[in-house]
Amino acid sequence: AELMQGLLPEDRRAEIERHVHGCSRCGSLIVGVVRTFGDDEDLPPGSKFGRYEILDRIGRGGMGTVYAARDPLLDRRVALKILHHSVTERILREARALARLSHPSVVSIYDVGEEAGRLFLTMEMIAGSTLRAWLRTPRPWRDVLAVFAQAGDALAAAHAAGVVHGDFKPDNVIVGEDGRAYVMDFGLARLWTPGASERSPQIAGTPAYMAPEQLEGHAATPASDQFAFCKALREALAPGAPSWVAATVLRGLATAPSARWPSMQALVADVRRRLEANVHYAINALLQIVMIPFHVGVTGLFLWAFVSKSELGPHPHYAMTTEVLGTIVVGWLVVLFFSGFAPAGIVWAPLNAYGLLRRRRWAVTSSLVYSAFATLTCFGTPGAVYALATLWPLRKKTATSR
Repeated sequence: AELMQGLLPEDRRAEIERHVHGCSRCGSLIVGVVRTFGDDEDLPPGSKFGRYEILDRIGRGGMGTVYAARDPLLDRRVALKILHHSVTERILREARALARLSHPSVVSIYDVGEEAGRLFLTMEMIAGSTLRAWLRTPRPWRDVLAVFAQAGDALAAAHAAGVVHGDFKPDNVIVGEDGRAYVMDFGLARLWTPGASERSPQIAGTPAYMAPEQLEGHAATPASDQFAFCKALREALAPGAPSWVAATVLRGLATAPSARWPSMQALVADVRRRLEANVHYAINALLQIVMIPFHVGVTGLFLWAFVSKSELGPHPHYAMTTEVLGTIVVGWLVVLFFSGFAPAGIVWAPLNAYGLLRRRRWAVTSSLVYSAFATLTCFGTPGAVYALATLWPLRKKTATSR
């Protein structure tokens, strides 16, 4: 499709052309694809299609041609998809599927109709690029996961409405200039009923992203959408992503549909929970690092007092209130030192910080014990309470065992 639309880089296009010239089978395939794309002429900018004013051509695919257009009646820009003559049923299927959905990450449908014997569909105009184009620029794995989670939300909403996308891939997701992902092209969508098992009269979709059961002739289901989603996510992630990401993706790529995630909603919820856990790990590690000067200071104070034989306590000329307050503070510091918490923390806190940054389970347990001591000694109580509240739910769910 990218070859037909002229979207391939020059070196890749030249490589394909050299191969096609020497391979009759691939040459025949290209001819078939060209015929699928239709022979309809492009509408030039400034022309009209019905009430819509053509601004520019966005792309051309197997279903038709998409234009940026203006609706003078409502004075807004729209994406106008004009269909080839052979895909009437697909456009009606897409229109019906989109009409059932209302979600921030699903491209909204405005109108469907016929003009000059050709069906058309007008949709929300999203300024941005396809997910595939967006991924050509190296992205941090967290940003990639955040965009895919939004696309996953759209698929989950479709499944909840009884709609299966049937052809999820990076080319069918737009990343807007606002950073939000929008799922589009529901041309192969179908209504789905839980528990239904049926065979498809023909294999439809993009083979590279189709689940094994689809390739065997079974109809698309939410589980097959999940497979396509995880296949695209695996391609998108660069080396360096944490191991839990790979584990999440591999579960969605299981051969048996029953071995995958129970739903897209469950998959996306797991991704978001782990992303949130990463934030908690980082904050708790920072809190541990902040405590190091305290441990060094308290321990150093007592060692200095011991070596210099200075008396720790209130000055005899202080007023009674100051004297009482000084006695309480000194007593508190004595407890911190002789309980072992202050000197032990010089090593304990940095070890906890290191383990939390590496997401080690022992570090979660150790930090919980440390935070309990900090709470009892009333030092750093807000940070300690935050640690207890955020690390306790994570002690078995997300940390690694090492």
